[in-house]
Amino acid sequence: RLPRRLRISMKPFLPRGLLARSLLIIVTPLVLLQIVSGFIFYDRHWSNVSRHRANALAGDIAMILELVDTGSINTRSAAVFDLARRTLDLIVYFEPGEIIPNEQFKPSGNLETTLFRSLNEIVQRPAVIGTESQNNRVLIDVQLPNGVLKVSANEERLISSTTKVFLFWMTGTSLILIVVATL
Repeated sequence: RLPRRLRISMKPFLPRGLLARSLLIIVTPLVLLQIVSGFIFYDRHWSNVSRHRANALAGDIAMILELVDTGSINTRSAAVFDLARRTLDLIVYFEPGEIIPNEQFKPSGNLETTLFRSLNEIVQRPAVIGTESQNNRVLIDVQLPNGVLKVSANEERLISSTTKVFLFWMTGTSLILIVVATL
């Protein structure tokens, strides 16, 4: 049982009529169920999709590194970079002699953390990720023995739009169920 002081302080905010109280009894568990199940599903879905997309992007970068002789960037490399641009929507170029700053990269969000983990596991070279510098692009710098490979990937390769659709459908069905419950 709630303490008397809490009951008295909540009383002005609670509905007085029978219809309003019965709606509160029906709607409150429905809304709580939607919020809890939505959060659990959304969080799990978001992390799985982000991980798979980050692994795919890291795998594409690893494939480019395998196709390009990292000892000497030559005309074959230019053909591989052009193929990556046309087929993978990756803008790739090489900066000879450049060195990534020798400081520990600290990812700033979930997207950067997931991508950084995938790059470490798959590419296995020092890398720096920048998500703020270009609109709708993720910039990835990978250190090679004789320079830095710079990759610009479309942000859509990492972010799923299905989560927005899921939230829309979850909210819409909740509203429909509330309307049906009140009729």
